[in-house]
Amino acid sequence: MDEPAQYIDFMVKYKDWVSIRRQAFEENAKPEEAAYILSVIRSSIENRYYKILGIDVNMLDEYVLKIPISGKGYESLGNALSKLEQKEAKDVAQSACSDKRMKKIAESYMVLRLSERANVKPYIDSDELLKIFPELKIYKPKMPKGMKKEKVSKADPEDE
Repeated sequence: MDEPAQYIDFMVKYKDWVSIRRQAFEENAKPEEAAYILSVIRSSIENRYYKILGIDVNMLDEYVLKIPISGKGYESLGNALSKLEQKEAKDVAQSACSDKRMKKIAESYMVLRLSERANVKPYIDSDELLKIFPELKIYKPKMPKGMKKEKVSKADPEDE
């Protein structure tokens, strides 16, 4: 098989978790095509690194959903973020960690989720890239021969 001129390879094997992505690009691929696939990779593995560190993201998600957000945007995010300074939020962050040194990382997770609830994404979002670049080519991986389409389902990012 010919090697593509440009591609992104991403592979992780850690304990029982494996995530493999390979995306080939045409010779004249635009930078936003590479940015798109990198943003998809980021979104598929994001929760994993918190879990690898022993942080109970479900506990943090439950708590973050209880924090009232008055609307969308930076102002409502600022008001919501101030709730993370309260003792209750710090206690939840601490109790979500199997290793107590991970408290600041748990708090960063809560900031990330609050940002998303306020529709402020502190990262490049693949959906936003598609809005900006509607002509963006989304390369679908080729199916192995003999595999039926109905047997392929969207993988749970948890299992990647």
